[in-house]
Amino acid sequence: MNREVRGCVQLSADRTDPPTSRMLKERDRTMRVRLWVLCGIVTRLRVAEESMERRLQVFVSSTYQDLRLERQAAVEAILRAGHIPAGMELFAAGDKSQWEVIKKWIDDSDVFMLILGGRYGSIEPESGKSYVQMEYEYAVATKKPFFAVVIADTTLERRWASGDESVCERQHVAAYKEFRRLVLSKISRFFEDPKDIRIAIFETLNDFTRNREFPGGWVSAAEVSQPKPLIEEIGRLTRENGMMRAERDEAVKKLAAAEAKGGVVDGKTVRETLRNTKIEVPADVNGGKRETHNLFAVFVSVAHLFETGSVCNPYGISATQRFLFFEVAPKLAPFGLVERRKATGGKYDEFALTPAGREMAALAAVVRAKVPMGDATAKSAASKSEGSLSAERPASAASPAPARRAPRKRK
Repeated sequence: MNREVRGCVQLSADRTDPPTSRMLKERDRTMRVRLWVLCGIVTRLRVAEESMERRLQVFVSSTYQDLRLERQAAVEAILRAGHIPAGMELFAAGDKSQWEVIKKWIDDSDVFMLILGGRYGSIEPESGKSYVQMEYEYAVATKKPFFAVVIADTTLERRWASGDESVCERQHVAAYKEFRRLVLSKISRFFEDPKDIRIAIFETLNDFTRNREFPGGWVSAAEVSQPKPLIEEIGRLTRENGMMRAERDEAVKKLAAAEAKGGVVDGKTVRETLRNTKIEVPADVNGGKRETHNLFAVFVSVAHLFETGSVCNPYGISATQRFLFFEVAPKLAPFGLVERRKATGGKYDEFALTPAGREMAALAAVVRAKVPMGDATAKSAASKSEGSLSAERPASAASPAPARRAPRKRK
């Protein structure tokens, strides 16, 4: 009884692919490895960045005379938190060029902090606003991270009752109240004494530094790993990936052009690939002897069966038909030598030679015809190339495998 021969061929998956297809797979595999290397470098950079201790430059804005203690508490708290305080209270107000310097300091700082007491502050002549309000509005307009602490009403009343009249605004009351409403409508909190300011600074700056998406911060040069080797490695891998991508694109074009012409990329390369591909011929189709041949020899010896429509899968398929249809033909199809189609009548499928397959079979026949048959070595080579498969049509699956096979009956 004939048996199933599928699965008897021990072949590498890569060998069943056309040469150009295998090259594309190798290129893709190499490019993926290089991308993993790039991802590893980026991860190392991110880990190094997260391990660095960021120091924020905090611009402190406030009036000066009435908030000396509060400003001192703020500067001390910023320093204790490991950050850098900055402010313009020592510069004289009223100079237009000074305003440009103030804006630059705000731009260069990472965080803007406002301490709002009971005074409105010095007025800028052109805008009619205080410099404190201008600084605050500029920070908000430029989307600088900011927060504010505002003196509590009870604290103002207590200081006024103690005889300190400098804590309250008496000239620009309406402007002060409007500015206070604006500040309280955004990120802010009240303070009653310097302790509240210290707490607000520690909590707010800690939130900023723990936020990975926070864009600002300064790091010591000693903490920064030398980026030059990593940058050079990234550049080298990027260039090599670009070259491989270009080569891959060119190979894809060649493969597409080859498929349009019948699928044979390079006849010589295909022949060498087929010769290097081993296939096991089962005993029931080889006169009772299991042998291993190269795929090119098998193709040459059975090419006429593909041409005559004998490689098909009808009901009652023979062992030889099963071997050729399920084992040999699927390995020849990727090279464009055979193609699967419906047989006449459409009751079953068959594999037939393509134009490229006919050309390769014809060339092989010419080469065999030129071999001097008187030469014993040549005879042995030709016999081995042909294999032990019969050149006649395979017998039906219902009949045994005699020494002389009967012609297949078509249904």
